[in-house]
Amino acid sequence: ESIEKAKGSTRIRNTPHALTSPAEKLTGNGKETQASGTGFTTLTSPSSTAAGESIVLDLDDAILGEYASSTTIDGKTAMAPPNGRAFFTLNITKPLNIQPGELVRLIASIKVEEIGTQDRRLRFAPRGEKTDSSLRMLLDDASIYHRELVTTDGKFRGVTSEKTKSSKTPRIQIIQESGAYPVQVTVRSVKITHA
Repeated sequence: ESIEKAKGSTRIRNTPHALTSPAEKLTGNGKETQASGTGFTTLTSPSSTAAGESIVLDLDDAILGEYASSTTIDGKTAMAPPNGRAFFTLNITKPLNIQPGELVRLIASIKVEEIGTQDRRLRFAPRGEKTDSSLRMLLDDASIYHRELVTTDGKFRGVTSEKTKSSKTPRIQIIQESGAYPVQVTVRSVKITHA
């Protein structure tokens, strides 16, 4: 267990999990792990932190599913599935300063890009273009967000779930399902916040 105070906020480290990726290497920006083939990517981030009414969850503790791998963007962990069905899971095992039964929401910072082109202008399609792919968020197996993905012009934007009741040890799952036009989705951060 590791809980430390820093500038008035509490940092909570989740129980470490082995990532399912078969290969691991070090990069200049931090640890990068990649799965074979194409798919999800995760970034290295600081521990979970409490910031006011929101708690930023530590993506280092994500359990990666099929098509999942790890990468580093600005020193933080993120998930990036280019095609197919990709997902990652966060099992929260440390207290979050949120009581069981309290209403909460998930907020994820995501970037959605078209893939299959080397032309940067085409890769970052205008914001709002529908992709025929969807993003789903589950908290303790209850679906609280399910929307079609739209491109974000190469920038990160926040998506917010419906509210649901928190449990003592929440289990969060983020799933991307690609349609006819696969896209790359990068999840830079996930927060749990009071609703």
